[in-house]
Amino acid sequence: MKKLGPIIACLFLFLASACSSNQTHEETKSQTTSEGKLKIGNKKTKLKPNANLNLTFLIDLSDRIDPEKYPNKTMEYYERDTGYIASVVNAMINHLAYKKTIAFNDRIRTFIDPPPQDPEVNKVLKNLNFHFTKDNTELEVLNVMEQSYPQEACKLYQGAIKDNNYIGADIWSFFKNKAKRDCIKDGSKNILVILTDGYLYHSDNKRIENNRFNYIGKKSFKDKYRLDNGNWKARVKENGYGFIPATQNLSELEVLVCGLNPYEGNPYEEDVLSYFWESWLQDMGVNRYKILGSDLPISLDESIQEFILTEK
Repeated sequence: MKKLGPIIACLFLFLASACSSNQTHEETKSQTTSEGKLKIGNKKTKLKPNANLNLTFLIDLSDRIDPEKYPNKTMEYYERDTGYIASVVNAMINHLAYKKTIAFNDRIRTFIDPPPQDPEVNKVLKNLNFHFTKDNTELEVLNVMEQSYPQEACKLYQGAIKDNNYIGADIWSFFKNKAKRDCIKDGSKNILVILTDGYLYHSDNKRIENNRFNYIGKKSFKDKYRLDNGNWKARVKENGYGFIPATQNLSELEVLVCGLNPYEGNPYEEDVLSYFWESWLQDMGVNRYKILGSDLPISLDESIQEFILTEK
């Protein structure tokens, strides 16, 4: 890794401190009752009693998380991500709290793509891989996980900011090569949670087929495709613009995108970005999805938990 200058070093120390703080929300914090059972605020699951949850995170560690390049005084984007992670983890715990232990067969894990070469990063990813069964899950595990999972995930952001060498996130290739293999389990409600600003880009993977593409960067909608006025949708349909489908037959996978953050130079950017994502997911056979912006975690908590804890 590169040596840190004084400014980056101070930033890293601040980030490490921020990650160690409690990212969960008070209204969803878990507690034990006098009977020793788990109680999670007033959230209610709408899943079938013995439904199996299979949750997968895909984290975009591109320069979108760089506090120097894209600062946000209200809450930095890496902090928002860990807040979204906390909401998803709370949803899992809520689900398990209402489920009989003997029926536990639930999973949660985290990926980054391209895969890391750093063994320390791989250790963190291993620590974010849980398979809950009746034989390995006790109340204490769930109580600890509520706080420890977002904090452990935050180490991934620490490493990326410390390294200061952002190469993008290959979300397109993840769908192509890993979505079916790693995100879908038979007999489970499979949900892929993608933490991203919505722009597909990786320096080593650029494809164009007719007027479709597997990458898009900030300013491209306005400067390259001229989708910066009220006629953008007609222009998209006329030219066949959109993301190239990376795979097909993903009807067993639900997708939740959190953190959509359109470039400010184009007032239509968010609409176009959302449209491209929705069309892309539909083209790949995803029939249940939700796309959320980069709002504060407290504002998205209810939407995130409702998506996860509701049947199709």
